[in-house]
Amino acid sequence: MNNSVESFDYEIKFVGENHKAYLLENYLQKSFAPDSEFPEAIISSVYYDTMKLDLLNEKINSDYEKTKIRYRSYLNPQTGERSKVSFKEIKHKLGDKRYKIRKQVQTKKSIFEDFLLAGSSIEMNEFRAEFTNLRTPIEPMFTIQYHRKRFVTQREKIRICLDQKIHVGQYNQRVFNYKKNNVSKYCVFEIKGRFKEFPLELKILENFNFKLDSFSKYLVCSEELLVPLRGV
Repeated sequence: MNNSVESFDYEIKFVGENHKAYLLENYLQKSFAPDSEFPEAIISSVYYDTMKLDLLNEKINSDYEKTKIRYRSYLNPQTGERSKVSFKEIKHKLGDKRYKIRKQVQTKKSIFEDFLLAGSSIEMNEFRAEFTNLRTPIEPMFTIQYHRKRFVTQREKIRICLDQKIHVGQYNQRVFNYKKNNVSKYCVFEIKGRFKEFPLELKILENFNFKLDSFSKYLVCSEELLVPLRGV
């Protein structure tokens, strides 16, 4: 099991309406090859935080320094089976600089079947203590789930992905009073990689009314969880 720090050279996001995602998906399937290294999957991430939501408040308040801690697994969209491998991840942002610490682990289905499993919190707190300056214990707060399809551009071999059906799954009922399970009205098209100019192959995005946006699934889903607490 190895830890790795990955630098994001570029991460560009375009946001569109979820109910129109199929139009872009059809175009991508006809125009680009599927990503053979990272196949289609339903991504499920458990986000951890302190009971005071210190990490979430960093994001909401647009702090200069921001951290996210999560346990991510992948489901086969055809069978519903979880992959044997999952990842413990820490995403850290300091100003405009980002890095990610990712540790590969064997998937523990119990983390998702028993959301507040004590063992998972112990393991993730050890991960927190090793790689962050946060000293307050963390617990699982909520899951975010979405369907991701990946492709590779033909000319420059840039990896692209389409995320749709974004929604909150399980959540910590000691913190949130959430009764809904709404699918976000947005879908997201992401480009990650190294390139000097925007790929000409992707200029077609303008025809699908996808707009450049610093969209955050984490922020959008957490805002929905926080609405009942604010009495809105």
